[in-house]
Amino acid sequence: MSGCQHSEPKQSDALLNDHHETDIFSAGGGKQLADRFDTHFLGSIPLDPDVVRSGDSEKPYLQAFPRTTTAACFDRIVEQLKSQIEGMRQAADAEPDTSCGVSACGL
Repeated sequence: MSGCQHSEPKQSDALLNDHHETDIFSAGGGKQLADRFDTHFLGSIPLDPDVVRSGDSEKPYLQAFPRTTTAACFDRIVEQLKSQIEGMRQAADAEPDTSCGVSACGL
């Protein structure tokens, strides 16, 4: 398994030019920090030299490299964010508007 698909998320996988993964930092720090602050861990993204190259050439990474492990990690995080935003919207819609002191302002 590679990149963001590890059972234990790795914050520090490096994808070298041959796309070989190497841990250059300790693993799991982002997840531990999220747990410590009681917040949702969105995932990890491998350190990929193509992210730098795409930025230097002013080309969005996901357009330039849409089928890479790193792109899949970005996509997974985006989907989690979209899901969380939708959940917050649904929760907000379910709550009655009491800003004027009565439910739905008397309507």
